[in-house]
Amino acid sequence: SERVRFILNDTQSPCVVTQQKYLATLATETQTCAERPILIATDDPAITADKPVGNLVSVNKSTNLAYIIYTSGTTGQPKGVMIEHKNVAHMATAQANIFDTAKRTKALMFAAYVFDGSVFELFPSLFNGLTLYLCSETERNGPAVEKLIQREGIEIAALPPAILKLLMGSHLPSLQLLVTAGESPSLDFLEHFNRHSAVLNSYGPTEVTVCATEKIYQRGTIPTNIGKAINNARLYVLDSHGNLSPIGAPGELYIGGAGVARGYWNRPELTAERFVANPFATAADKAKGYTRLYKTGDLVRWRPDGNLEYLGRNDFQVKIRGYRIELGEIESALTAHPQVKQAVVIDRDHNGHKVLVAYLVTTGELSDDSLIRHLSPCLPEYMLPASFTFINAVPLTLNGKLDRHALPEPVWGNRDNYVAPRNALETQLCTIWQDVLGLKHIGIEDNFFRIGGDSIVSIQLVSRLRQAGFSLQVKSIFEAPTVARLAQLLTLSSPTVNVLAEQGLLSGEFSLLPIQQTFFDWHWTNPHHWNQAFMIQIPGNIKSAQIEQALIMLAERHDMLRARFIDTENGYRQCYSEEMPSSYSLLYHCDIGELNKEALHQQLTQWQSGFDYNNGPLWQAGHLTGYTDGSARLFFAFHHLIIDAVSWRIIAEHMHLLLQGMTLPPKTSSYRQWVTAVHHYAQQHQDEIPYWQQVIAGNDTKPMLDNLTQHLLSIPAEMTDMLLHEANTGYHTEINDLLLSSLTLALQETFSQAVNYIILEGHGRESIDDTLDLSETVGWFTTMYPVRLEMQTDIAETIIHTKEMLRDVPNKGIGYSALHQAGYLTGDLPTISFNYLGQLGGASHQDWSITNDDCGSVLDSKNISHLLLGINGAVQAGKLQFSVDSRLPPARTEMFITAFKQALNNVIAASQKQAQLGGIKTPSDYGFKDVSMEQLNQLTHRFDHMNYENSDHHPEKKTILDV
Repeated sequence: SERVRFILNDTQSPCVVTQQKYLATLATETQTCAERPILIATDDPAITADKPVGNLVSVNKSTNLAYIIYTSGTTGQPKGVMIEHKNVAHMATAQANIFDTAKRTKALMFAAYVFDGSVFELFPSLFNGLTLYLCSETERNGPAVEKLIQREGIEIAALPPAILKLLMGSHLPSLQLLVTAGESPSLDFLEHFNRHSAVLNSYGPTEVTVCATEKIYQRGTIPTNIGKAINNARLYVLDSHGNLSPIGAPGELYIGGAGVARGYWNRPELTAERFVANPFATAADKAKGYTRLYKTGDLVRWRPDGNLEYLGRNDFQVKIRGYRIELGEIESALTAHPQVKQAVVIDRDHNGHKVLVAYLVTTGELSDDSLIRHLSPCLPEYMLPASFTFINAVPLTLNGKLDRHALPEPVWGNRDNYVAPRNALETQLCTIWQDVLGLKHIGIEDNFFRIGGDSIVSIQLVSRLRQAGFSLQVKSIFEAPTVARLAQLLTLSSPTVNVLAEQGLLSGEFSLLPIQQTFFDWHWTNPHHWNQAFMIQIPGNIKSAQIEQALIMLAERHDMLRARFIDTENGYRQCYSEEMPSSYSLLYHCDIGELNKEALHQQLTQWQSGFDYNNGPLWQAGHLTGYTDGSARLFFAFHHLIIDAVSWRIIAEHMHLLLQGMTLPPKTSSYRQWVTAVHHYAQQHQDEIPYWQQVIAGNDTKPMLDNLTQHLLSIPAEMTDMLLHEANTGYHTEINDLLLSSLTLALQETFSQAVNYIILEGHGRESIDDTLDLSETVGWFTTMYPVRLEMQTDIAETIIHTKEMLRDVPNKGIGYSALHQAGYLTGDLPTISFNYLGQLGGASHQDWSITNDDCGSVLDSKNISHLLLGINGAVQAGKLQFSVDSRLPPARTEMFITAFKQALNNVIAASQKQAQLGGIKTPSDYGFKDVSMEQLNQLTHRFDHMNYENSDHHPEKKTILDV
């Protein structure tokens, strides 16, 4: 066969030991070998005649190869695993106690020697002095193996689930220890055979010499419990970043210790990939040579009792609607149903989108609805299968493992996670949502804030909806977070409340917004060079003349691009200049092919070093060409006084429209109108003063140092995806809740105090005036307000406390700066600042997207931060990235960064764990204020009890709000 030819060529073995009946076949197979091996038939009398029959002299060392055994490879070519003598000796001695060789003497070798399962049967039995009974090829079926066990009085046998099924009705009185391996047996099998025999669930890949963990079944043990490490094995459950996973959190199993193989024969790259250094090895482990780990690719989690639970292969991890899903999690939940004997879950394409489908072996009939009711309490909605297909048996490969490719086509019922649009309006809304969120398929029941949306992205969504002719405000997305509900609110006619938006070319003076006033209060060394900048990738065929014309139209549309700042007797004020930007150079040009990286950085810095907020200009654009892929870049730099990160998206979107020759929609409300609204807010909301006084009462201003260091912290795309999507289902959070929970943990670790005060920055475009629409208004809207972060007893409590604290902030903190500017509040803000800017790229069009390119120095180096710690984060190119400006000592700064990174891991793990349990709601999810989680749990218990008691007499169920 092709496999035999591959193995012969791969090993280049000088001799092949076989039997006479295979000589002719092997003679043909070995013709392709570079050096044809000698064929030796052991059943040929001439071979053994007149040969010594005594034992051979042992010349082997423990590090010599004992054997190479071939397993299937993902490329289709088998891979040879090199097992040394010490590996086999370790595995064989570890089984002495479990085999109980003092009482049991007869073992069965059921597996063919070409499968690694035979190693577990062969060596421990002979090593520990048992009599080993070999199972012939014809005896490897149910009736024949049953007779063999009965006839010979076999006491120990290792059998695959497929054979166990055939032996369910058998009478095997001699069998004292039954070993299962390869696939998790069904609960029925375990309970049936456990009546008369001890049942051992054994787990271990070939690469760790077959066995690494074992679990003796006890009534109530789940089939996926694979137990604890055997002697001299080391187990580590690691997350995707190589950190130890907490109890209950899924992770990949890494195995170390005495059983770890040498590696793969003739596969050095694969060996390096799968056999890695053990960073957790103790001094004692290193002394024993336990310095490597095998990366199994198996997903497991620690149970509270110290046992491991097997969840499935890492290969069978899929993404559905942006959520990463472990299929083994769903299979475990399904097999917990008393009528489900076996379950297999895979992903399939259905109607153009990916869904989950389940295959079930059951006792009796089950409906889809009953299965959904069973799964809903323990799994989040996105992990519920869209199809349930009932089969008689799970297909298995020749060596007893699941053959996923042999599963039949799923049966599609009347339920689907994806709910398609029902009319033209819903179809249009789904298309816009998909474009803004960058997702392929969005159903009308998908919650905007559960599939990657946040408060900043909602501004962009409203902007896109307005371009399509819809009239709504950002708060509408919070009130109607699904397409189905939003479609009910939307109308193409005029809105109920008329939006006030100044049109035409605006002019005249007006006051500063609080954030602008703060800028001037800080007295920077060079206040004119305090900018924001970004790059847009654009098609290479766009001409500079087109860009220049679009920039003039952009300045006409966005009045803050013509702003100036005037120093008066009563402080700074701002005005809209009547000077059009055509009177000075709007666009610089640069061919990057002529510059190295450092020279380009200097060029971009020079372009933005000449701003003058008194006389202008306050912004500059650049056209960069010469990129190897044929694209170009459009560079923008703005003085921060006239721009914020939300405005980047607006600028990018409007430039895209203008360069396509399209007309921009009418202006939204002006920055001047917003300044007036914020000043009115301070006069009308003085009732917030006690709240803010209470928050800042304990603010401790930490000592400041002179030195400033800047650091970058990049969170991998996989982890970012968790934060944006699935992690938020655990406690019904938004990403800022989890980020600030992580910051709470990190600050506690850094400063050794449970309570810390920070400045929290927000985008500031809050719904405080129904007559204003800021969805396409450019300017600096940021709010800054104090927040008290308090560490709770554990991570879960900290997440809940942080979430509830943030929900209690009035109007997302806009009142603090307004009241402070008006003189109603006094005192200093904390010296630690945190700002999450959201997903900066937004939706990208073909050949058009905000990039992560270097934009030069946006701040003059002489402008030293007034903060002890400034933490700014944003999602760019799919990764969450933090810049940390620190005036802490270097060692303390490093401590904070390390603690923050670890805290993010821990918060995500805790949220995922809760999500896998179905998620929980907190008081704010019901609109409750001044209600604790303990009180909510009491209400929930009462609510469930009332519905249960009334279910027979009152079919209509009460809600928790009724209670």
